[in-house]
Amino acid sequence: MASTKGKRMIYRSIYEKMKKLGSKSGIGKLHPHMLRHTYLSRLYNIEHDLRFVQDQAGHASPTTTAIYAKTNCKARKRQVEALDDE
Repeated sequence: MASTKGKRMIYRSIYEKMKKLGSKSGIGKLHPHMLRHTYLSRLYNIEHDLRFVQDQAGHASPTTTAIYAKTNCKARKRQVEALDDE
């Protein structure tokens, strides 16, 4: 198993590479946690299953997972339109 120092060095290396890629591509601020955030947010927007996203994230508390439970504009529009159908 890698040491904590070794893990930090690997993360730092990935972080720096992603930062450079973000800058060169014109995206701007880019870091590894953004990939996690994007994955979990998109996963939530597919099925709106907070418990599944919580499991995928490895969070102990749904309160932590709720940070990622932001619906996109299409989902919001679909939810409002569903009310009209009732």
